[in-house]
Amino acid sequence: MKIPLIFIAKVLFASAALSFTIKYGGRFFPLEATATNAIIAVTLPPFAMMLVLFWRLSKNRESSF
Repeated sequence: MKIPLIFIAKVLFASAALSFTIKYGGRFFPLEATATNAIIAVTLPPFAMMLVLFWRLSKNRESSF
């Protein structure tokens, strides 16, 4: 039971740190509310996840041969 608890604590801490950074650090990086910025904010995380998963898939295929 200790391992899942540690994982949940790490996720909770990372979420709190990210929230704090967005709330108080956002004023140092002012972004205008434009359509381009919205499109980038919406499409960048799935694209990054796609690249990571593709990299892991190709790495997994190489190791199985």
